[in-house]
Amino acid sequence: MDTTTSAKGNPQNTPSANSEELSAFVESLLAQMQSKFNSMSSEILGKSTGGNGRENTGLETNIEELVKQADADESAVNNAASAAVQQHKNRQ
Repeated sequence: MDTTTSAKGNPQNTPSANSEELSAFVESLLAQMQSKFNSMSSEILGKSTGGNGRENTGLETNIEELVKQADADESAVNNAASAAVQQHKNRQ
């Protein structure tokens, strides 16, 4: 670390030393943030791809229920449409 001596003999940090310290601090902080980001990303991706199994099973169950409900709704719409067509034919 670059230091100079003041008139009283006390070492003082030069701007160069302060810049180097700041750069080192920022690099360290960015490395820590990158590490945490990678860890969280891996955890999230593991859950969404079935790494844990439990979350994926719950998601699959919910999707299956929604598909069944959509099929039932489609069937009900088709039945109502068929009944409306039949009533129209009976009136003619």
